[in-house]
Amino acid sequence: LFIEILRTFKDLVENLGEEDVDNVRNLLYQLLPSMIGEEVAKHARIKTHIDLILDIINNSNEEEVSERQTINFDSYLIADDDLAIPEAYGSGKAGKVFRLLEVDNRLFVPTNTHIRVLVTSADVLHSWAVPSLGVKVDACPGRLNQVFLFVKREGVFYGQCSELCGVNHGF
Repeated sequence: LFIEILRTFKDLVENLGEEDVDNVRNLLYQLLPSMIGEEVAKHARIKTHIDLILDIINNSNEEEVSERQTINFDSYLIADDDLAIPEAYGSGKAGKVFRLLEVDNRLFVPTNTHIRVLVTSADVLHSWAVPSLGVKVDACPGRLNQVFLFVKREGVFYGQCSELCGVNHGF
């Protein structure tokens, strides 16, 4: 469509006088930015509805997770001595436990839901990551970073800190 407009404009310019060409050029210089601006404005008005907002505050010893004014809990790594192989959710079979990834309080998020995750740190630089979801965001003290998630499949996804920030945190 754009190429057709340019060809038509070229044919029009070839058949006009010098003064008319300047008028058409000025008109084009005024119309093109407004047409482009309208397309940009259309896309800017499209906003994704966020169904869930999670606040994640990283500490060297713990990770605090809160769902806006509803749930607030701390999540700690399970020590090697306390690792036990749990039953896999009613199947009667033993599930898997991963050392340095298993925590005492898991965060459950719904599938097919737009989730906004706000990440910050209380002490040092951290890098909050969930590799199987392709998410990694830096957690800096005094700064609030955000990342958007849309989980399409059910499962257990292990989060981790990807920085060497302290004992029991980065690896």
